[in-house]
Amino acid sequence: MASAPENTQPNHLLQNRINILDGFRGVAVILVLLYHYLPFFSFGWVGVDLFFVLSGFLITGKLIESLGSKKYFLSFYCKRLLRIVPLYYLILLLLFVLLPAALPSFVSGSVNQLFSQQWHYWFFTVNIHDAFNGWPDNVTLVPLWSLACEMQFYLFWPFVVLLFYRPSNNKFITVLIVFIAAAILFRLFGNAGHYFSSAFSYVLLPARLDAFSIGAMLYIFVNDERFARLLKTGWKISVVCLALILVVVFCQGGSWHLDDMLASQAGYTLNALFWGGLMGSAIQGNNGFRRFFSNGWLMNAGKYSYAIYILHVPVKVVLLKFSGGPSTASGSYYLIILVAAVATILFSIISFHLIEKRFLRLKTHV
Repeated sequence: MASAPENTQPNHLLQNRINILDGFRGVAVILVLLYHYLPFFSFGWVGVDLFFVLSGFLITGKLIESLGSKKYFLSFYCKRLLRIVPLYYLILLLLFVLLPAALPSFVSGSVNQLFSQQWHYWFFTVNIHDAFNGWPDNVTLVPLWSLACEMQFYLFWPFVVLLFYRPSNNKFITVLIVFIAAAILFRLFGNAGHYFSSAFSYVLLPARLDAFSIGAMLYIFVNDERFARLLKTGWKISVVCLALILVVVFCQGGSWHLDDMLASQAGYTLNALFWGGLMGSAIQGNNGFRRFFSNGWLMNAGKYSYAIYILHVPVKVVLLKFSGGPSTASGSYYLIILVAAVATILFSIISFHLIEKRFLRLKTHV
């Protein structure tokens, strides 16, 4: 049983759905989809940073608003499992169980390598595996590292909120600042012993805590009138971060890739601050940003973003496999990519209404 901290009176900001956040989800998933589909869209990985900021904001808010509940831990973990696990495990069942039985000829050497690593996927530790061994040769499930990172965040964050959040002082904000600094330091010096692959700074939770913490801090600021004016002009923070990113891009010859040294050292934090500034401005009523992120197309993309995120790479891999793997420079490649995008969207809509929505309804009972 969890007891609320003394004098905890959270403002129930998340009692009703903040629809504009679906627009941000839509932007995030579109960026990631384009990153994996279009060879020249090498900066689309920044959508993952937006997903992490959104998670930090929403998860922190839900936890703070449930402080004092007798089901603080049980309700939180059950709701997270209902959101993440059903579709995630269905994809694993299709790949690791049904595919070998139905299409044994489809199981290549690289797929067999995935089979040998499958328990990392079942237990949400594939990001740790990738940190030590690098990216897998078979990219079918490559986006799932971030879901492993999210699940690890869910495991310990309820304890962080319970231990450190107090509305009467700034201890929690101090903790968040420490986490942000620690993430940067971990990316800088975490591989001093050369135990990890180069992917460690991108996939491990300690290296990505800055994005989650910036999202958490944004929730605190949104609920505090003292920061209302700052948040309305949060876009200025975004402009500064974007300017710094562009300077780095110029110095690196036009590149802003997740493997670039400066991106992996401080760039992830700049990405998170950029998204946090835009979210703060939009939530606090900046009309221009609110209109943009309330766009119906973006909000619909956000509504189906979870399935799009999980499905878009497997759909692409399957279609390219059956078409003989055309070169990315050929017109047939882009035709297949267009078909993959349409198929992904259709499958995601079906997934949401036939699978996800049914499990999401159960959240009201826990």
